[in-house]
Amino acid sequence: MSFWRRSVLVVLLAGVACSCDLFSTRSPDPPGNGTTFLWTPATSITTLLADFQGALQAADAANYAKSMIVGTDSLETGGTATYQFIPRSGIDKTLFTGWTVQSEQGYLTKMLTVLPKSPKLTLLLTNESINQANATNGSVTADYSLLLPVDASSGVPQNVVGSLQFQVALVTTEQATKEWRIVSWTDIASSQSGTLSWTDLKSKLSS
Repeated sequence: MSFWRRSVLVVLLAGVACSCDLFSTRSPDPPGNGTTFLWTPATSITTLLADFQGALQAADAANYAKSMIVGTDSLETGGTATYQFIPRSGIDKTLFTGWTVQSEQGYLTKMLTVLPKSPKLTLLLTNESINQANATNGSVTADYSLLLPVDASSGVPQNVVGSLQFQVALVTTEQATKEWRIVSWTDIASSQSGTLSWTDLKSKLSS
């Protein structure tokens, strides 16, 4: 065999050997351990509710707070509004007098200190009712059950139940997008004896 033919053969064999790696299976990447929730612009009340639920279940305080109105949001009806949380009846309301969106972030962030490394809360909403009064205002009512994977020794309830009422509004955000936000949240305790509500959870994690 001539030198030229031997050289061509060597090149071809080398190419075949390299091409085998093209069809080999790549080891899968390890799953991520992050808890960040991917926010979907809340262009409808239904999307806002899904964002609220998803961010909470991921314990993503930043996106959880995005579901609530802040001072830089302008109401489509004009002016601005201040977020308000109205606690269940029968509790000392002093703690919630100055409750803000930052307070909402604070209790969820503190919750992370008692949750497992990869937290997964479960929020069950039933008997949901979405009422859009007009193009810029609406309301949401639902019964809730929030399950927390915490150890009983943590002092944090493993389950809170009750009903919620959201007043929502369409706003222009600081990013100039038009999205729905929660303006006020009213918590209503369950009639079941011995149960704790969302108010009790927030109170526990704010002390």
